[in-house]
Amino acid sequence: MAIGRDTIPIHMINTYTQFPASGGGYTAEININPISSSSGKSVQAAFPVNDGSGGTVFIDGNTNDGVGTLGTASSPTRTTQIMTLSRQDMIDANNASAHSAISLLIAGYINHNGDSASSFLWAMPSSIIVSSSLTGSSVGVFETHEDNSGNQDNSTFSTGTLTGIYSQFGVADSGSGYHKALLNYGGGRGGLTFPANGDTFTVRITASATVTKDGTAHANTTAIHDVIVNITS
Repeated sequence: MAIGRDTIPIHMINTYTQFPASGGGYTAEININPISSSSGKSVQAAFPVNDGSGGTVFIDGNTNDGVGTLGTASSPTRTTQIMTLSRQDMIDANNASAHSAISLLIAGYINHNGDSASSFLWAMPSSIIVSSSLTGSSVGVFETHEDNSGNQDNSTFSTGTLTGIYSQFGVADSGSGYHKALLNYGGGRGGLTFPANGDTFTVRITASATVTKDGTAHANTTAIHDVIVNITS
């Protein structure tokens, strides 16, 4: 187990969702990949926390962990990724360096099936938490810098300055409209309370681009991916 400030690794996976687009019977597609066939970039998500020695590491293993259980769902059409977060890892991390919350970092690469693509956009509105069933804690969002929201390649984060789709590590930016998920521990002076075994919450990531094929541009082609975080003991 690795311990770090305000984050826990959760890997992201193939988000490969088809959306109809007009023109020539062509269906434009984009996807959010863990590994892009063209770039070899890996897609991940993680919770970092303070290691107690002035550094930052990841609570739940490292950024090369498995991607969890992958699937698909409808309404809306999307891919899903079930990840686990250990309650004991949260407690151990807090014992090493006290903190009342951990935030979810996300790294990804937007791929497509056209001849070219442009106008890449990661959308992280305040509604990214689409479901939650937590006891003794809560999950919310905070606004952060959106500088990386237009990058196709946000595929890397680390304990240093590489922060995936977020341009700054844990820095708030009120009014940006670009959000991180924040898991808040409960309790107060009497001590913190942590999520219970069996608790869960879901964070939705949306990416879009204009995909061009045979001279026709298909704007706002979109892919949706849900990261489902299940708390274990």
